[in-house]
Amino acid sequence: MRSIERAICDVRFVKRMRWRMTSRARALLAEGVELLPRNTTLLLLHARLLLEQKEPQTAIEQLERYRKSGSPRAEPIAMLAAIYQQQHDYAKSISSYEQILVQQPQRGNWWMGLAIAYEGAEKSEEAIS
Repeated sequence: MRSIERAICDVRFVKRMRWRMTSRARALLAEGVELLPRNTTLLLLHARLLLEQKEPQTAIEQLERYRKSGSPRAEPIAMLAAIYQQQHDYAKSISSYEQILVQQPQRGNWWMGLAIAYEGAEKSEEAIS
């Protein structure tokens, strides 16, 4: 019986430590994005962490702020397009995919994302073409 109690305590301890580490990582990444708003590595890590914590709207706000900062790189906008698609906001997903495909038309996965967004928006003809 003691080993079961010990195991339960260990699990609770691990959960608390993970929560603390995640909270600390989130705070550090948020601070990093504030200090270095053009650093896409920090931005993408922060957005992924927000998604893991079931906060897609906060991730969208972060990525939109980056997009509006001027001359954004394609990878954060691709993540934004995918999040919009998951949130069933197909018009914004389509707009985002179209923006990045101008920069990098050779990215087949983005063309696929665009087609899926058109399909979600019930624009099958555009999805095919």
